[in-house]
Amino acid sequence: MIVSGRRASWIQHCFLLYISCLLLNLVVGFLPTNAWGPRKHDRASFFGMRSHDDSSNPNVSSIFRNQTFPLLAIVTEPNACQSLQRMDETLTALSSALSTNKVNLICIRVDDAQSHTKELTQLTQRVMRLVERHHDQNPTAVVVNGNVEAAMEGGAHGVHVKEHRVALDIDNIRLQWPNAVIGTSVHDLQTGVETCTQYNPDYVFCGTCFPTQTHPGKTDLEGPALPGQLASALLQQQQQQQSTPTRVLAIGGISTENCHIPVQGGAHGVAIIRSILQAPDPALTTQMILSKLETVASIQYP
Repeated sequence: MIVSGRRASWIQHCFLLYISCLLLNLVVGFLPTNAWGPRKHDRASFFGMRSHDDSSNPNVSSIFRNQTFPLLAIVTEPNACQSLQRMDETLTALSSALSTNKVNLICIRVDDAQSHTKELTQLTQRVMRLVERHHDQNPTAVVVNGNVEAAMEGGAHGVHVKEHRVALDIDNIRLQWPNAVIGTSVHDLQTGVETCTQYNPDYVFCGTCFPTQTHPGKTDLEGPALPGQLASALLQQQQQQQSTPTRVLAIGGISTENCHIPVQGGAHGVAIIRSILQAPDPALTTQMILSKLETVASIQYP
C-alpha cells in the first residue's frame, strides 16, 4: 500500500504539472507578440533586432548631413564577402582611400546580403576599425546595404535600405535606431521626390548615370543630369518643411574622367565602386576625383 500510495502521488503530481504547463501556454498565446520584447527572428518587430544604443555616436546622421560639398561615397564590390582574401583586398583599398581624409561615406554592399550576415558583420567590424583611425581628421559614416542585423552587430552608423523596401523599413529603423544614417536608391525624379519628402533619408544614390559593370546589360540609363534635377527639386520641397535636404549622390559608372559632370549639374557628390577600389593607387585616385569635384563645386556651391 505504501508503494502504491507513492506511485499515485507521483502520477498526481505529474498530471498537475502537465495541466499547469497547458494553462501557461494558453495565457502566453493571448499576450501581444512583443510582450517579451522583440523576438530574434520576428521581421515584423524590426527584423528581430533589439533597440540600438546610439550613445557612442549620437550625432552621426546630423554630422553627415552638414558636411561640406562635394561628398564622396565608396560602395564595396558585390563579392567583398566572398572570401577572406576578398575582404583583405577590400580593406586594403579602403584604407588607402581613407588616408586622404576625403571619404564621407562607405556603403558596404554585397550580393545576397541576407544570406551572409556572419561574413557581412565581420567585414563591417573591420571597416569600422579602419574608419575610427581616421575619425579625428574627417568623420566617415559607414552603412550596410540590406542587412540591419549586420549593421547593428558590426557597429555601423546606419543602413542603406533597398529601394523596394523603403515604405516597410525606414520608419521601423528610425523607431529602433533614432540616430542611424539612413539612405536608399532612386532611379527617377518623381519617385525620388516622393521618397525623400515622405521618409527624409539622409542621402540617396541616384542613377544610373553612365554605363557600369554593376548593371552590364542596362541600356536605358537615367543619365548624369538626374541627380542634379532631384537635388534642385528637393531643395524647394524640403526647405518648405524646414528640414535639411536629403543629400543626392550620383552613382553608376562614375570615374576620374566623368565624376565632375553630375556635380556640375547640381548633384551633392558621387558614389564610386570600382574606379577607386580597383585602382592601382586608391589614395591617388581619390585625390584626383576630389580635386575635380572641388573645382566644380567651388562654382556650383560658392
